[in-house]
Amino acid sequence: MRYFGTISIPKINIKYPILEKETPQSIKVAVAYLTGAGVNQVGNTVIQGHNYRNGMFFSNLSKLSNGDTIHITDKTGTQITYKVYNVFNANPTDSSFYRRDTAGLREITLSTCTNDGSQRTIVLAKEVTN
Repeated sequence: MRYFGTISIPKINIKYPILEKETPQSIKVAVAYLTGAGVNQVGNTVIQGHNYRNGMFFSNLSKLSNGDTIHITDKTGTQITYKVYNVFNANPTDSSFYRRDTAGLREITLSTCTNDGSQRTIVLAKEVTN
C-alpha cells in the first residue's frame, strides 16, 4: 500500500496516513483515497475511513462542525489547511457530492458510515486561502 500523505483533525484528535487506494485492507490500517483530484490537488478529493465507534480513524467525524479545520500534508511535505463547511448524513449509495465544481480551489470530502451503519457521515471542507 502506497502512502499519499497525512490527515490531521485537531478537534477530534486524529492523525493518520492517507493510503493511495481505498480497499478493504487499506481502511483496516489507515484512511484512504477513494476518488477525485488527488491529495492537495485542485478539485475535490474523497477520503474514506472506517467508523469503528471507538475514536479510531473516522469514528468521530459526526462531531465536526462548520469552521473546524483539517490539515492534509501530501507526500512532498506540503500542508494545506481545509475548513469544514458542511456535515451531513447521506444514503450509502449516494455519491453525487463527490464530483462538484470547486471554483478552482482544493476541496476534500471525508466519508465514513454512521454509528448504526445505515447511512454515511459526510464532511465537506475547502482550502483556507489568505
